[in-house]
Amino acid sequence: MEKVINFLKLKLYRFLYLVDFLYFSFWIIKKSSGRVFFVDLDNTLANTWPERLNLETFSWQYLPVHQEVLNFVKNYAKENNLQIIVLSARPYSAKKSTRYWLSEIAEMKNTSFFLTPDAKSKFKFIWLAKRIGRLGAIIDDCSHSHEFGTVLFYDSLIDKIRALKIDFFDYQFISKLQNP
Repeated sequence: MEKVINFLKLKLYRFLYLVDFLYFSFWIIKKSSGRVFFVDLDNTLANTWPERLNLETFSWQYLPVHQEVLNFVKNYAKENNLQIIVLSARPYSAKKSTRYWLSEIAEMKNTSFFLTPDAKSKFKFIWLAKRIGRLGAIIDDCSHSHEFGTVLFYDSLIDKIRALKIDFFDYQFISKLQNP
C-alpha cells in the first residue's frame, strides 16, 4: 500500500510541477510587462547545505539567509527594473515552507516563485523568458552535493545559460558575496 501511495504522490507532484510551468507561461506571456530576474534559493539566497547535514532538524522553512546575496538581488533588480522570480529545484512538498521562508525569513513578500523537480528543469522557464524577450538576469550557483564534501556543478545548465548572453551571476560571484 505504501508503494502505491508513494507512486501516486510522485504522479501528483509531477502534475503540479507542470501546472506551475503552465501558470508561469501564461503569466509571462499575458500578464507580465517587464523583464525578470531569476533567483535561485538553495546555496544562493538560503544557506542550505550546512543545515542539510542534520536531517533530524532540517526544515526548508527556517534556513538562514545569505544577507549579502539578498541585498545584491534586491538592489540589482531595483537598479535594472527587473521583477524577481525565485526558481528553485525543490520537492513540491516544500512549496508551503518555501512560501513561508520567502515571506517571513527573507522578507520577500509577494515574490513569485516556482519549484522544479530538478536543476535542469529550470531551463524551461529561463528559455521561455528569453524567447519572448523578458529575460533580464539570473543568479544561480548551479551546484550540488555540498553536504557530501565536494561541490559539483550542473555544467550543461551553466553552458546553456551562458550561451544566452545575459547577466549570469554564478557560483564564483555568489561565493564572493557570501564570503567577503
